[in-house]
Amino acid sequence: MKKKLLVSLFVALGMYSYSSAEILGLVDDSTKSKIENLPIIKKQGNMKIETARFNGDLYVVNFKIDKGERSQNLVLYVTKNFKNIISGNALNSKTGQPLLIPKDVSVLKEKEDFTYGTGDKVFYLFTDPECPYCKEFEKHLPQIKDKIKVKFFFYPLNFHENAEEMSKYIMSQKNKKFEKLLNIEKEDYKSAKYPQAIEKKLQEHKEFASKLGVKGTPSILDEDGRAVSWINLLSSYGININAK
Repeated sequence: MKKKLLVSLFVALGMYSYSSAEILGLVDDSTKSKIENLPIIKKQGNMKIETARFNGDLYVVNFKIDKGERSQNLVLYVTKNFKNIISGNALNSKTGQPLLIPKDVSVLKEKEDFTYGTGDKVFYLFTDPECPYCKEFEKHLPQIKDKIKVKFFFYPLNFHENAEEMSKYIMSQKNKKFEKLLNIEKEDYKSAKYPQAIEKKLQEHKEFASKLGVKGTPSILDEDGRAVSWINLLSSYGININAK
């Protein structure tokens, strides 16, 4: 019981989304092993390190918690002397930026459904065609399409009734996918049938989302794997949004 309560407490305090973060140095395997063998971690029996980084004072450690048929990720902070573990948010005292392990976006390379934009800065977007915030973000992209390049991945949320079918419809199109995403109608997808390859690709996108800790949409990662707020991204290019 204590074991379950401890993991639950860690999970409740450790999850957080950031719009920007301080990138940290990588940690070697021997240090990872030392952290995994700390008594409180070892006692859980189901926590393995996926990635770990160090900023000179704290180790920022991304654990994978095995829960049988499913798993969960959790970030904890370990002090330099390995005597204390901190859950919650750790901030740089000078900049106020959170200490964060960037996501490994190498798994997304050349796996997108389509790319929109011709700019130099690359972003990875997990979108849901039925998500109102996704639509709000995407409708502004034509204004900055020469400044950024957006790699589209589909992540239909369970509580959106038509999102799965809408995603498959867009993925099945041969061209003008972005335009069709912005203007999709129910008549386009309500009776459509899709090849197995489309089903497989959508499932792959969902698995990418799960691996990267995506919980909602729109979720955006930059080339360094840092989470980016869609409102802040637009604002950085002079497009101000009043999100309700």
